Amino acid sequence: MSERRPFAVYAITRHGVAIASRLAAGLPDVDLFVSEKLAALAPPSARPFALPMGPLLRDTFVAYDAHVFVISVGAVVRMIAPLLANKKVDPAVVSVAPPPPESKSGL
Repeated sequence: MSERRPFAVYAITRHGVAIASRLAAGLPDVDLFVSEKLAALAPPSARPFALPMGPLLRDTFVAYDAHVFVISVGAVVRMIAPLLANKKVDPAVVSVAPPPPESKSGL
């Protein structure tokens, strides 16, 4: 099993990309994932992805220690539910819902 990376940050809206970009700039060793439709608004290092997010999350969920979603907590719960294994191995999940930015821990 390969070593997990520290942080993945995800955004799917224009406002979310702005918030996610600021978060990513302040976190060490982070990967920023943005909807391909908004890639032009993100930093050059951002990784664009196609919606829906399910296929991306199947690949990234176990690859990171922590996931920060700039997406409503309800949507995040529905997306990650099928990926959960148990509390000993699941990564941390935080939802930062705009506007105004408010964070909620999912796991």
